[in-house]
Amino acid sequence: MDGVRMDCSKLTYTMSNIPAFVEEDFMTSPKNFKSAIYYELESIFYPSTGVKKTFSKTWKDVDTELMNEKTFGGQFKKTDLFKTTLSTLLSPNDSKLVKANKIYDYIKKQIKWNNYLGKYSENGIEKALEKKNW
Repeated sequence: MDGVRMDCSKLTYTMSNIPAFVEEDFMTSPKNFKSAIYYELESIFYPSTGVKKTFSKTWKDVDTELMNEKTFGGQFKKTDLFKTTLSTLLSPNDSKLVKANKIYDYIKKQIKWNNYLGKYSENGIEKALEKKNW
């Protein structure tokens, strides 16, 4: 590519005499019992421009990215939403575990899951409290 030699390897793995996988009653997740090799693209280097684009990240990079995302980390900055509720819900004498359990129970009773699967909030904490669904 652009006069630069590239490694375009193709890897093939084979196995023999592997017994068939048999699902059993009460098996919660058959996927957990199957072996596999998964690859993740780390980066691409563009020789014509000298630019390297990185995809794989360190956990620190993931943490920074999530905490800077307004629909994830930005939601944690909205602490005023709970001040009134927490003052009536929690006692100063409560242990951290008791406080955590009270907050968990409150959210469990107040907010119904809307079957949305994802790491980002669709509408945010404010709307979830208002609509009583997440």
